Formats: sequence, structure tokens, C-alpha cells
Amino acid sequence: MKQLVVAVGILALFNVAACSGGEEQKSGVGGSGGGSGAATGGTAGSGATGGSAGTGGSAGIGGGSGGISMTDADMPAVTPCPSTALLTDTAAFATLQTAMTTGAISYLDVPYDGSDPDILKKKCGLEGFWNPAENVDAIPVSGAPNLASIIATQHGGICSDGFQNFGVDDGFPVAGIYRKEFKATAGALTYHVRVRVTASGSAAGKKFSSIPLAVPADIQTGLVYEVNGAAAAHDDLWSALIGAMAAPAPQASIDAKHAGAAIFTAKIELICAVQL
Repeated sequence: MKQLVVAVGILALFNVAACSGGEEQKSGVGGSGGGSGAATGGTAGSGATGGSAGTGGSAGIGGGSGGISMTDADMPAVTPCPSTALLTDTAAFATLQTAMTTGAISYLDVPYDGSDPDILKKKCGLEGFWNPAENVDAIPVSGAPNLASIIATQHGGICSDGFQNFGVDDGFPVAGIYRKEFKATAGALTYHVRVRVTASGSAAGKKFSSIPLAVPADIQTGLVYEVNGAAAAHDDLWSALIGAMAAPAPQASIDAKHAGAAIFTAKIELICAVQL
């Protein structure tokens, strides 16, 4: 099984992970007009050949009580949206946080279709190609998401520009907006959560080998990670990320630093959630 998760990690664990792949695939995310526009629209896409401007949408959809505003591109009419009560209420979010950090995580993914030229963009959750109704495969995660092991087992890196082959083309996601969904099960309770990830930085879209970074060793030890500006160990990124969030607008940013400079940033926002 060559697919897995998150959109979290450096690559947003909710992103290189969330950009989990399938069998070897032959069309890159950044090419063919890839890359989405800004969340509010108006600027050109950031993939290798641009792409259309962001769809934007009406601010404030489903974002009441101080929650994070949704746009039309978040598809607020599709479950778990537009529900935000678990995210905007302090006590409810604390319970959800516990489930996300101590429970079993599974990511929702679109089945691999080798005949679809946009399959990588769909799997990565790139804006303009993501459709939550198509993400019907539940991919379980063993323990907390771990970027190095995800990439080493060919479950990540496919969201880079021009990806074709695992190992040589693995890299950072192209700059743009991504969406992923996951489920967290703790005891008898299961939660369904939708995440929006904004990827940016000088290394966005680049192959790890061009940095250069050896995979997976440098992903684990050659980069310095920060969550909201606080240092976080590679193996603790998931718990640090979730722990840094707070109601009523749970969000956090992960920076990956190389040679003292931030080269990739993933802003992760929880935009809606329900208890199943």
C-alpha cells in the first residue's frame, strides 16, 4: 500500500504526509497549471506553470463564534463542514485535542487512478482539484505521524513540482493551499476533522535532493523545526502542532529551517469537525 496521509508535518504533517501518494505516478503536482491561488483570490497560482487565481469565496461561511472563516473552496456544504462547535468551544476542543494526540488517526484519501492526469493534485488536496466527496479510502496511521518514516516508505513527497518517481523526485509541496481530512478515534468516540494547509517558502515545490537533503536522514536530523516559533523535535511535531492550537480558531504554523534559515512553512487551520 503506497499511500498514507497528514497534511501534518513540515509538509505539514498535514502535507507531505497529507500529500500521500499511490503507486508510482507520472504527473507532477506543480506542472500543467498546478498550484492554487491565494485563499482570497486575486493572485496567480504558484505551481510551476501558474494556474488559476484562488477561488476565494465569501468570508465568514461557517466561521461563527470566532471560528476560522471558510471560503467556497472549503466546500462548507460537505460534512464535516460547516460544523465548528467542537473547534470554537474551549472545553469541546480540549476533548478533541486529547483524541487527536492520544487516539488512533486515519487519513481520508482518494483512490488511486492511474488514468487520471490530475490524480496527484487530488491526492495532495491541492485547491481546485480537491473534492472531499471523493476521499473514500481510510488510511490508518501506526502511532503519531512521523515525516521521516512516511517518506522512507514512499508515502510522501509526491506534492513536489514535477514528481514522477519515488526517491529521486520526493520533495516539498508546491506553494499553495491544500485541504485534507482525517479521523481521530479515542475510546468509543470518533471525530471527523477537515484541515486547510497553506504551504510557502523558498523550498516549496523543490526536490529534497536540490536543497540538498538526504532522505530520510536529513528530514529527521538535518532540519530544525519550529511550531509557532517554538523548537519542536521531528518525532514530536504532531503533538506539538495540535498542542499549539486553541479555540475558537485552532491554527498553528510549522517552519522547517535549513542552515539557520526557514525554507518551508506550513500554516495549518482546523476549519470544521464533527463527532460521529
